Amino acid sequence: MPSLLESLQSEDIGQLFIIAEFWGLNLYAPDVRTGRKNLTSSILNKQLIIEIIESLKESEAEAIQLLLENDLRYSWKQFKELYGDIREIGAAKRDREKLYLKPISSTEKLWYLGLIHRAFFDIENNPKEMVFIPDDLAALIPRDKKEAKPLLVRPAKPEERQEVILVNDHIVDDICTLFAALRISLDSIESKTLSSILSTGQTELLSLMLSLDYINENNEVDPLLVRDHLKLSREEAFHSISTSWIKSHKYNDLLHVPGLVFEGEWQSYPYKSRQAVIDHLKNLPTDTWWNISTFISSIKRSDPEFLRQSNDYDNWYIRKEESGQYLKGFENWDSIEGEYLHYLFTGPLYWFGIVDLAGVEKGSKAISFRLSRMSANLFANQVYPTNVVEKDEIYINSKLILDIPRNCQRTIRYHLSRFCEWEGMVRDNYRDRITTESLQHAQDQGLKVDQLLKLLQKHSASRLSKNVIKAIKRWDEQGIEASIGHHLILRVHNPEILKELKRSKAARFLGDSLSPTSAIVNPGAWSKVQKALGELGVLTEIELEEIKKKKGPLSPQASKDS
Repeated sequence: MPSLLESLQSEDIGQLFIIAEFWGLNLYAPDVRTGRKNLTSSILNKQLIIEIIESLKESEAEAIQLLLENDLRYSWKQFKELYGDIREIGAAKRDREKLYLKPISSTEKLWYLGLIHRAFFDIENNPKEMVFIPDDLAALIPRDKKEAKPLLVRPAKPEERQEVILVNDHIVDDICTLFAALRISLDSIESKTLSSILSTGQTELLSLMLSLDYINENNEVDPLLVRDHLKLSREEAFHSISTSWIKSHKYNDLLHVPGLVFEGEWQSYPYKSRQAVIDHLKNLPTDTWWNISTFISSIKRSDPEFLRQSNDYDNWYIRKEESGQYLKGFENWDSIEGEYLHYLFTGPLYWFGIVDLAGVEKGSKAISFRLSRMSANLFANQVYPTNVVEKDEIYINSKLILDIPRNCQRTIRYHLSRFCEWEGMVRDNYRDRITTESLQHAQDQGLKVDQLLKLLQKHSASRLSKNVIKAIKRWDEQGIEASIGHHLILRVHNPEILKELKRSKAARFLGDSLSPTSAIVNPGAWSKVQKALGELGVLTEIELEEIKKKKGPLSPQASKDS
């Protein structure tokens, strides 16, 4: 990082005096060059820096801590999102109106203190604007070494841990599933089918993928990042996903707590809140089951402001979804912080491999937890060796039904599933079906049938059936050769009646002819055809009870069902 003196080179003399004022310094600056040197010399005083850091508000101190934990620099764009922006004003207006005395954000306060600066850095051969702390200044800032207070958590009783749910790496498969679903189009997959496949919450997964830049705000996938992720081993992929959640400043667990509705503009600090909980977990003995409710009660006693500070209890607009009641004040701690902690245990802390869960019986809610076998590695930022070897075999039968085992290589499943309609999970296999609609959809997205055949021939556990190859190739060459559907059929005794009807204006209500005396009636047009026949002097007998009961034109749904 640049030094403090180097960082001040872009500041005018007015800004130097503002910084000195915030530090309580009498600056001697006959010219800007001398002023920069004198200000730098005065600021680089360890005792003075300690006093300034201790005087910072919590959000300001958190911003400094964020930079200290990230090699003294951070994306300017993301930093603004976390801690607010700086007003872009001219020097004359700044000095005349003394706007610096009323900073609009933590960022602006730190800016006028001269603790943070902005510059462009070469990041992976691309210039990127970053916020940073000068090297020599950072060396004198004390690191946060606060020790977590011990928790009074009760071990779980034997009856509270009868049904154990061990952590797994299924979130790796869920990420792969959503990659494919987004490429296919989420709208084309039945929500029930997708929810039966995912072991993690879909909304949370999409938010996580957005925070990792795998997708953008329109749920559009970055193919290059997807490719790189799917190339990782299961162990590496799981570690990458889990540690990204642990370290994320963008992903906000609070916003996913069931039953709470969030309104208005207020700021939370998801990384800090999550880290506070993890720090408490790190202090617990391993290989012991603990009662979740007593953990939550202990946090309330020892660290109640881990999520909201005392001045935020009335400033956050959160209400219960069911009753519409707004939850303000410390008296609603259990309804916000308590629910947040319970959600964290039964959701993210389990999904990302930190805790095992247990309950009184199968299907009951989790009431106990213990640190998982993976937790120590995750806390130490080390890959947990699962020794799981992904296979490259899939199973397909003559009905074009695919069964893709969960332990199949994710790249194979990702590519195959984009050619199929999804049917859910069957005995830990992903059940897919190749249909004319799925092939057409894949083709519309630029995929080639040859790709599908090569994948099937290469990875089918047994020799690929000739009729499977023939059916897929025939579709590629000739399209749909047969169709089955529900239709209304018009039958007449005399072929001349049908010919005359086709010469009338009612011809547009008829579909294909099935014989000289029968034709398909277009959906919703039966009453118009009946009227046209009446004008020709032909009475119509209606054979279907569903149509007899209707008084108006047949709806598309009714036509389909007839």
